[in-house]
Amino acid sequence: MDLFTPTLLSILILLSSSKESYNDHHNYTKDISLHEYKSNIINNKSKKWIIMFHSPNCYHCKQFKPIFNKLAYEKDSSDIVFGSADCTIETKLCKLLRINSYPSLKLIANQKFIDFKTKRSPENLISFIDQPVSNIIGESLPIKEPGVVEEFLLNVKDVS
Repeated sequence: MDLFTPTLLSILILLSSSKESYNDHHNYTKDISLHEYKSNIINNKSKKWIIMFHSPNCYHCKQFKPIFNKLAYEKDSSDIVFGSADCTIETKLCKLLRINSYPSLKLIANQKFIDFKTKRSPENLISFIDQPVSNIIGESLPIKEPGVVEEFLLNVKDVS
């Protein structure tokens, strides 16, 4: 009987932890790194990517992440990839994509991106994501990090 109790307890712990991971829908978002960006996102022309850039210490990120994860679960399809990048870890990626606040959302398709700039509600996010790829006429995806002069010019542009 002593062998049975720890085994049963282990099974119950595993089941409860897998239920939690299902509930937060984390399995439907992909961790995005600089390598992932350069190897799979830049040249991809067949899928839309919606990426949330965040910081683990950000209050608004913590509030928005469950909404983002639930939407990734509900919109699970082969046409769109939901991704998440922790800017405290992926500093080069966030610098490359000029992430200045958290959370930031970018919709990427056909080597272009557009920023999500409205209220972070499920309804607004759905209409943002559901845009036809042909409507995505944004900035070209950056391939290399800006140099010192380019970064200065970007900061001057942001101020004006």
